[in-house]
Amino acid sequence: MSELNAPSILIVDDLKELFSSYLKESSDIDIVSLNSSDGFVIHTLQRAKEHIDEGKIAALSSTISALSNSLAKEVLGQDFKVSIVETDESHILYIRTNYRDIDCVLTVVGSRSSVLGEARHSSLKVAEKVEAI
Repeated sequence: MSELNAPSILIVDDLKELFSSYLKESSDIDIVSLNSSDGFVIHTLQRAKEHIDEGKIAALSSTISALSNSLAKEVLGQDFKVSIVETDESHILYIRTNYRDIDCVLTVVGSRSSVLGEARHSSLKVAEKVEAI
């Protein structure tokens, strides 16, 4: 991972604002986390109901991203863009993105009550905003 230098403090502030706004607008989203593709935490924001170790989120996001990309390249000959894990009570979206020339994964955890298509659409918009920072 590239080292984040002093000006990155302002950038992380932008991520904090973006993620905070996303959680306020999307009451069914519980976690939004940006991690490098090699498993390092860049920024995570979670609702207070249950705290999950952001290091674990980063490591698992990196692994799922790598597996998804390998599968997409092998089967489709293309890079993956979004992977979804769905359970009875929630879903997790893994979105490939880029932050300050660092390959990243935006991980979004939503409750089952959220509409998956809407969560995917809004999460892709957040990923676009991350790339624009």
